[in-house]
Amino acid sequence: MYEDGPLLFSKLNNNQLKGITKKVAKYTFTSKDKEFSYEKAAVGVDKRLDLIQQYYIVNYVNPDKLFGKKKGSFKSSMQVMRAENQKLCDLDLDLGCIQIFAYGLTEKSLGALSVLLAPKEKKVEDIKEDKDMEKLGNKIINLGNPEGYGLLYSYYTLVGQDDKAKEINEKGIKEGYRMCKSNKY
Repeated sequence: MYEDGPLLFSKLNNNQLKGITKKVAKYTFTSKDKEFSYEKAAVGVDKRLDLIQQYYIVNYVNPDKLFGKKKGSFKSSMQVMRAENQKLCDLDLDLGCIQIFAYGLTEKSLGALSVLLAPKEKKVEDIKEDKDMEKLGNKIINLGNPEGYGLLYSYYTLVGQDDKAKEINEKGIKEGYRMCKSNKY
């Protein structure tokens, strides 16, 4: 997503993508090879488009290569993806930040899930608040992506902060983020 809406492309003949939404309508990308990697055909493509291309490679092209390696490489492949998404987040690409947030939320959730799946073996502990997760969720919002409201809602619900979850959800609705309307509190 971009501040002005989604970035949409249509596939053309000759292995090309043509921008169709306002922000990218004047750009066409041409494939360098059979992989889904495109070379800029237009001069002046902004930083965001370059970062989105990197994001696509990190999250959709490289995983096929990483996860196709020998058995037992899942954890190391995830570490590589996380590091690459962190770099994109550090460059202020909201999509990279969303991935990092999702990794953190998943780690917290899996810790709780493991207790539910094997309650005799583990002690149930409250999931602790994480100020870095809150900062990251707010960064996503500040980068212009309303998905941050939904992510923070999920985070606050997970850590048992129902009042904060309700507050951020209401703020998301007020800002026009339709997904927040489906959240129950």
